[in-house]
Formats: sequence, C-alpha cells, structure tokens
Amino acid sequence: MNNQERFITVYKNGKQTQGTSVRSQNLACVLKPVMKRSAKCLLLAAFVVWALVCAGAPCPARGGTEQGPEVDSLVEQLCSEYYYRREHALGELIRRDEAATPAMLAALKSDNYHVREAAVRFLEAVAEPETSPQLLDALKASKEVEVVTGLTRLLARLECEDAIGHVRGLLSDESSKVRAAAVDALAALGDRDSIGEIRALVGDEFSEVRIAVVKALAAFHATESGKDVLALFKKERIPEVRRAAVECLGELKVEGAVPLLVEAVKDEDSPIFLRAVEALAKIGGDEAREALIDLLMRSDDLELLEVSSSAVGQMGESAIPVLEEKLEKLAQDADGRWKIMNAFGKMGKYVIPHFTRFLESETYPFYKDRASLMMLEVVKREYDITLDPKDYRLIYDEPFKEWERKIENWKKWWDEHKDD
Repeated sequence: MNNQERFITVYKNGKQTQGTSVRSQNLACVLKPVMKRSAKCLLLAAFVVWALVCAGAPCPARGGTEQGPEVDSLVEQLCSEYYYRREHALGELIRRDEAATPAMLAALKSDNYHVREAAVRFLEAVAEPETSPQLLDALKASKEVEVVTGLTRLLARLECEDAIGHVRGLLSDESSKVRAAAVDALAALGDRDSIGEIRALVGDEFSEVRIAVVKALAAFHATESGKDVLALFKKERIPEVRRAAVECLGELKVEGAVPLLVEAVKDEDSPIFLRAVEALAKIGGDEAREALIDLLMRSDDLELLEVSSSAVGQMGESAIPVLEEKLEKLAQDADGRWKIMNAFGKMGKYVIPHFTRFLESETYPFYKDRASLMMLEVVKREYDITLDPKDYRLIYDEPFKEWERKIENWKKWWDEHKDD
C-alpha cells in the first residue's frame, strides 16, 4: 500500500486503522468534512498529514517535561523504525548539548535499544566527567555489545578510575568487541595491575583483541611481555596485527626481535617495513645499527632513503663512527656519500663538526652546497634560532665558491656555540 492509499484508509469513517498513530487519527478527524467535498481536497489533505508525520511534528496534546517539549519530542523520535529519522533526531539533540544531557542520561534506562544506543552516541560527543557515576551504573546494567563498548570507551576517556574494577571483568566477556574495548580502556586508564590479564589475551582468536593487546602492552612499556609479542609476531599472518606487533617490539626494545625486524624490512606491506625500520632505530645496538646503515646504503627510492636516514639519525652519535668509516670508502661514490649526508642531517648538534669534515673531504660542489644547507637546518632545529641572512647568502649568492671561508666560518660558529 502506498502513502496515498494508507492515508485514505486512515480517514475512512474517521477511524484510525491498525499501524497509524493517534496523531494521524486526530488530524484525520479534523480534516474529515473537507475530504467529503472532493477527491482533490482529499489528496491535498493526505499530503499535509504525511508531511507532518514524517517531519515528526510533536503532538499538541502531549505535555513536555522539564527539558522542554522540543527535547522530549526528539527523544521520542529515537524510537522510530526509520533510521533517517533517528539520525536526524540524534543530530538535533547533540546540537542542543547540555540542554539535552539530562534527558539522554535518563534514556540510558530506556526499554528501547535504539534509544539506549543513541544515548551512548550522544554522551560520547558531549559528556563531562561529572556524569561518570551515572554512566558507570548504566554500564553495569547493560548487555548489548554496542552499548557496553561505547560506555566502556567513554568512561576511559573521562578518566573514571572507579570503572576499572568492572572493566577488568569485561576482559573475559564473550564478545570480542567488548574484550578489545576493555583492553583499550584499561590501557587508557593506566591500570598496570591488569597487565597480567591483558598478556593472557595476546593469543586471542580474534584479531581486534590481539591488536588491542599489543598496543596496550606498548603503552604500558611492559618489557616483561616482550617474548609474548615476539612469539605472536613470528606466527601472525594478519597485516594489521603484524603492524601493531612491530610497533610494540620497538617500544619495548626487544633485542631478540632484530633478526625478524630485518626480515620485515623486506615485507611487501609498506606500513610493516616502515614500522620495522622505526622499531630497529628504537631498539638500537650494534646489530640494529648495522642493519639500518646497510638499508640506508641500499635505498633505491626517495621514500626509503628518507625513512632509513631518519632511522640512522635517530640512533645518534653511536652511528657516526660507522658512517665516517663508510665515507672514507666511498670517496668516488657520490650517491653513497649523499645518502650518508642525509643521515647526518637527521642528527643533533653534535654532528656539526663531522659535517664540516664532510665538507672538507667532499669533491662534488653540488653536494658541498647541499651539505652546508643541511647543516643550517640542523642548527635551526637544535638551537631554535633564526639564522643571520648572511649564512644563507653563503649558499645561494655564491654557489660553489669560497669553500675554505665557508668551512672556517662553520668551525668558528661551532666553537662559539657548542656549549650552548
């Protein structure tokens, strides 16, 4: 039955048929005399009623609560069977913010699932810490997965430590979404006492839980769990979990992970090999340093060059002797010297005297200019200062000239500022 037929049936004999609202029946009674005049008027009246019902116009006979009739009407629309009407009502309630908060807190106890779910989404957008007790009570009484996960994450965001006890219990919930939300919440709340229970879930059958677990262990810096994460990484095949595990291995500085991370650098999944490079830089040590420098020298595209040079630079002064040794062996390899210079440019101020030695030994004018410019960037970054324009003129106004004076200026500048 189409809308026109439905409303014609509503008006027949002034009676409400099954499936129509009291609002429609009242309007039908008012319009009955008009409809008797002509079929044209009948159709026009039906359209008016249809527009009012679809717009969710409040019933004139319905009284408002202390939140006001508008908020009351919007909450009522959350019960609608039509998704678009529920979403429209929720958007309007969020726009009213504090004026609608009491009504939406009360809506957490509604018998209608759509209303409870909408209330959680509303509170995720506008809730303040003072609402935490009511939210915790609602969490304890809730059973639906979406409501429980939403309230769990919301209480963590509001830093409600009183929720920790109940959230720990959710680690054994039958829903993987709830378990993952509980892990995320406990990590956000900094509950280190739950690390043991979280570690026990590292082999959970659902990937979303495993991802949450390794991220939580990284956030806790739970070094004692390094072996668990390493074992997971060895057998894991899902890319999203592998990415999270690689990041965790780097954060926990698991030295035994270096060989696997070196292999991961060859992974076809770009996010994994990029994270593996970063993890190696964080772990440090001779093996990781050699692997990163080897990767730097093998870099054949700009993205990998940028990532590997940043990783080598992140290792700091410990990488400089190895790089300088390679510089001596690469006297005729302009490409190799360029890569090492890029790594120097990612280091701290301690690299400046090494940069000057690079300038003295470099035979390619273009690379001398690029090296000098990188050294200026190091100074700007490390000292947080604005350089004198004359420093830039040395690069741009006199390219490839007066290098002896430039190098002497750098040495003098370093002697004056190395203790700053």
